Amino acid sequence: MGAANHRNWERLCRILGAEQLNADPRFSSNAARMAHLDELTAALTIHFEAETTEHWLKVLGAGGFPAGPVLCVAEMHADPQVRAREMVVEVEHPTAGKIETLGLPVKFSDTPGGVRGPAPRLGEHAREVLREYGYQEAEIAALIASGAVGAAG
Repeated sequence: MGAANHRNWERLCRILGAEQLNADPRFSSNAARMAHLDELTAALTIHFEAETTEHWLKVLGAGGFPAGPVLCVAEMHADPQVRAREMVVEVEHPTAGKIETLGLPVKFSDTPGGVRGPAPRLGEHAREVLREYGYQEAEIAALIASGAVGAAG
């Protein structure tokens, strides 16, 4: 939930039928609410424990109050909005097969990005990186043979 400004706090109190909280000096401003956060949490918990998350999401949404559920990882992976926004994508991993990984959180229409593959295995790109920095094949082989550099495959 987000009641970071006084207008939303008043809206929340109305939705909950708990206008007495708004009149309480401990909760009269955002600074006061933060100074009395434990008491505020206890006062709000009484209301929220009385109904399900689904109920409160409907009621808060109908009241124009910003709120969303806290999901476990499995619920987040299955969420239709997460899937529609490609926040979880499937990739082919060289040893694990098909796996799900996190997608890009920021979406740009003019310069779209995407997940092109799994995270690299330890040392998977060591040779390429060393070549980019000017190392010759014999030097790279010596670094790998000495154990100074790990290289996959």
